[in-house]
Amino acid sequence: MFKLINIKNFNYQFKGNLFYSKKWIEVLKGEYDFDFYVVVSSSQTEKPIFVFVQLADIFGKRILSLPFSDYTEPLVQTENELCEILNFLKESYKNHAITIKYHGIIDESKINDYKNIRQALCHRVFLDNNSDMIWQKTSRAFKKGVKKAKKHKLYVKKYNCSDGIAIFHQMLTDLRRNKLHILPQPKSYYMRMYDNFICQEKGNLWMTFMDNKPIAAAILLHSGEAMFDKMGVSDSKYLEYRPNNILLWEIMKYGQSNGFKYLDMGLTPSGNEGLMRFKDSLGGKKTPINYYRYLPLNYNYQQEEDMKNVLTKVTKLFVKSVVPDEIVQEAGSLLYQYFA
Repeated sequence: MFKLINIKNFNYQFKGNLFYSKKWIEVLKGEYDFDFYVVVSSSQTEKPIFVFVQLADIFGKRILSLPFSDYTEPLVQTENELCEILNFLKESYKNHAITIKYHGIIDESKINDYKNIRQALCHRVFLDNNSDMIWQKTSRAFKKGVKKAKKHKLYVKKYNCSDGIAIFHQMLTDLRRNKLHILPQPKSYYMRMYDNFICQEKGNLWMTFMDNKPIAAAILLHSGEAMFDKMGVSDSKYLEYRPNNILLWEIMKYGQSNGFKYLDMGLTPSGNEGLMRFKDSLGGKKTPINYYRYLPLNYNYQQEEDMKNVLTKVTKLFVKSVVPDEIVQEAGSLLYQYFA
């Protein structure tokens, strides 16, 4: 019923969702050299249905959909067709762990041996009204934050240049090291977004300034009728001035005036209540993201646990304040692929 085709042998043109787009796949392929495959119908081999990555690394043999992407939205007609694909993958890769990050909910009784292991939310702000109506849908706290930012003369502009990416990445590195105690993804990863999207007028780097100092930024990628907030960052020393409120409001206005149907705010982990409240304040709609996982009978649980512990300990060493930024960048380039 289905066939597997290596994506390098498949002349694909996806429309709509960012994470199945050719440009996005080229970002991931170029940065991490992942081995991408598509599932196609055996009767319509030119029609891609499902995209995934096949890995063999320190965690063993794995199937992922999709690394460093907020979710997957297979091009299926029914839930039954999706379940048939997942069971097809299980039969095709009997010795692989399979993890599906799905935008939606699947009836687990139809996907034998898959378990729901984690939940998250996707927030989308719909922009197909005038800006006054979009503003009215935002929360009182969000409006208050925008007004406070304006009172303190914060302003937002597009900063579409490689220097802007360098500023963005430094803010991201500082935030991840000092507050979250995790490694940043390599600067080269964001430069690929810049080359593939922003330089092709398929996205923007937005920045909030205070007295000409950048204090918040976000990379927005465009695909189909939507803008996708792929990564946002802010300087924690200036959060009281609400730089993210004015940043998102200017992005929303831009999207509305340029004919985008919605702003996709990406994945929010179920336990991150602060981020969830902020995204709720934008007045959008939230929908579930669910992680479904299949593990073969011979799966090495101990190997997975041991490698996770090693990565955690190594990360803690590299994010210490005494470690120079250039070493942190090298560590991210070397290790980040294993966080997929």
